[in-house]
Amino acid sequence: MKRKYGALAACLCLAIAAGAAAAFFSGQPGTQSQGLSRGIVAWLFGLFGQEPTPETLGVVNYFLRRGAHLFLYFCMGLGLCGAFQWQRKVPAWLPAMALGVAFAATDEYHQLFSGGRTGKPTDVLLDACGLAAGCGVAYLLRWLWKRRQQP
Repeated sequence: MKRKYGALAACLCLAIAAGAAAAFFSGQPGTQSQGLSRGIVAWLFGLFGQEPTPETLGVVNYFLRRGAHLFLYFCMGLGLCGAFQWQRKVPAWLPAMALGVAFAATDEYHQLFSGGRTGKPTDVLLDACGLAAGCGVAYLLRWLWKRRQQP
């Protein structure tokens, strides 16, 4: 029984941490957000002793920002689906996806008030893909755990 609550707490902490990170980053003004992500790209290129061109910096920055959406919402999906697996009324992915997509939509709406930022429906779609992948991995982990427990 203690294992169940420990796993539930870990899943909820993962989902909350991902949501807090998403809210923090979307609350940054546009110039600050662009500066942070471009700084990360420049640092990554610097690790390999390279100096990115402005075009390269823009392209890599774009994919870094899209990857951040996928990663944060993957973590949220993993945590939410893991947390909802303890109830048996509906499939765990259903409330996890509903709650995650609702959060993503409100987060994009929140960006409209963050100075120099826009709320994009395509970002909500990207976030939903990350959520779905996280839910899929949660189901895979749960299946592997159950399989391991069987004699």
